[in-house]
Amino acid sequence: MKRFIRNLSIRQSILISTLCIVSIVLLVTSATYSYVFSVRADALVERQSRELNKQIVLNYENYINSVIETANSIQAASLNLDVAREYGRLQEVYRFNAEIKKDVVAVILLRDSGELVLGSETDIGPVGRIDEIWFRSALQKREIFYFSAPHMNSITSQRKEEVISVSKAVEYTENGVKKVGVLLIELNFRTIGGLADKMNLGAGGHILIVNDDDSIVYSSLPQYGRIPSESMAITKQRYFGGFKAKINHSEMYVNINTLSHTRWRIVSVTNIDDIAKTKQQMVAL
Repeated sequence: MKRFIRNLSIRQSILISTLCIVSIVLLVTSATYSYVFSVRADALVERQSRELNKQIVLNYENYINSVIETANSIQAASLNLDVAREYGRLQEVYRFNAEIKKDVVAVILLRDSGELVLGSETDIGPVGRIDEIWFRSALQKREIFYFSAPHMNSITSQRKEEVISVSKAVEYTENGVKKVGVLLIELNFRTIGGLADKMNLGAGGHILIVNDDDSIVYSSLPQYGRIPSESMAITKQRYFGGFKAKINHSEMYVNINTLSHTRWRIVSVTNIDDIAKTKQQMVAL
């Protein structure tokens, strides 16, 4: 090797040195470009996923806040109007709030013993409400609203549809005396699903809403049975945040947030497989 170098002419030595320098510069430039592309691609994926997730969370929280505003308005009327002396006026308040919102199935006020006080519906089925979780939870934690998981047990005996029960302990006035009861607003579950319909999360992307015990409240997938096991495993392991994950053999970006005024968490899973494959191709080149 030393003899070979010694036998090189000055022109050949300069040429080889130049080629080595150029090769090193090209390698460093390629590595730098790949690194910068990778970092910027990651930042772009994270930013886009977070913006999309922010919009999803905002949609749900706006809806939840509108339900709570309705409940607060009804609660104020129940305290200001005496249910015994102004039953008709108060009954009209309950009926009006149920009728102006298409997603509201029923608005009911119950005594703390479970009996009906008044509401938009009077045919509310058999007594046994004190055993319902939404009834017990409202009285146990009086300062917060309780949002149930979807169920088929509507309080109205005439309705057979999947509903969410929103309940809270409230004060109402009867014969000049303040009493404590439970305000129940039943919501049609279809509205919850409709909030996610217009979101494009890519192939295999989906939205989950889970309760505080990690049970599924809502899935944007057509059937709950199709939910990737990886999604549920991640939801149970990670309580909050945004990160990449491999789900169903695809690169996904997962965002987990809490929904205000509820015990729910919302999980948005966005497909970033195409960007991940482009990164791999660029690195390979």
